[in-house]
Amino acid sequence: LRELPATGWKPKVILSASGYDSALLAGAGGAMTGVVVSVFYRPFEAGGAPIAGYLDAMTRFAPQIANPRQDLAMIGYINTDLFLRGLQEAGACPTRQGFVDALRSVRSYDAGGLVSPIDLSTSLGRATTCLAFVQANAAGSFDVLDERLCGRELRASGGAG
Repeated sequence: LRELPATGWKPKVILSASGYDSALLAGAGGAMTGVVVSVFYRPFEAGGAPIAGYLDAMTRFAPQIANPRQDLAMIGYINTDLFLRGLQEAGACPTRQGFVDALRSVRSYDAGGLVSPIDLSTSLGRATTCLAFVQANAAGSFDVLDERLCGRELRASGGAG
């Protein structure tokens, strides 16, 4: 991104599937200004009870994480929450298959409001259809463009390619 101005190319939008990280943004020295990043969870800057709950849990259970406002920390938290939900649904003495079956029977999972509700009984192997979008600004932080933009899955119609 730092070399982009030298090329003379001025894209209208730069959309990235990664880069939602305040440390990366600080290290980029303004080169990320205007870059739009998608995330599958509620952006930290959106705040609210789901983010407050996440930050509280990270402070209590992962105090070694100096800055929990990180993409990988949030993903780890959501994965752990999903695992715990599976154990809860599977009952007192779960087997591997019982855990899988119980988790796949959950019809509305949202990680305490951090992600758009997911029907785990039908979503296996399918991409999420709801994303949030943030944009790096000149002040060195992110602005929320859309907390939850949902579409629909487009399926291949067959044929070659």
